Amino acid sequence: MEKPTDGNPIGWTPAIAASAAFAILGAELEGLRELHYVFKPLTTLLILAMACRLPDGSGLYRRWIVIGLVLSTAGDVFLMLPLDGFVFGLGSFLLAHLAYLVALRKQGGWWRARAAVAVYVVIASCVLVWLWPGLPNDLKLPVVAYVIALAGMAA
Repeated sequence: MEKPTDGNPIGWTPAIAASAAFAILGAELEGLRELHYVFKPLTTLLILAMACRLPDGSGLYRRWIVIGLVLSTAGDVFLMLPLDGFVFGLGSFLLAHLAYLVALRKQGGWWRARAAVAVYVVIASCVLVWLWPGLPNDLKLPVVAYVIALAGMAA
């Protein structure tokens, strides 16, 4: 069996899956909440470590994926903190999605399947129409930006 440190993604799978399982267990079982606090960010950090060890076929692609994973970890932590870190978490995840979009752009063209883009524009619009009435005014612009980023990722 390959060691997780040798850069083979398959070698990382058991550690990532176990960490994710403990994170889910901690989220679901009241007495084990600490597991979630440890293993949720650890899972993303293990994926980050795997990404850093992969062969560097496209340096810019990997760099933007790594940036996105760091920002995703920060988003997880902000949302888990006992303080109200929602806006910081949302901002971290928004920046992570933008980093992923840049990485994906390095791998290929922008939204080649135009029909899929149209579908995601409609879905994103429906989500915003549904969310809009319940959003506080100070969150409307960040939520719009986040929904657009998510639609872009999906497309």
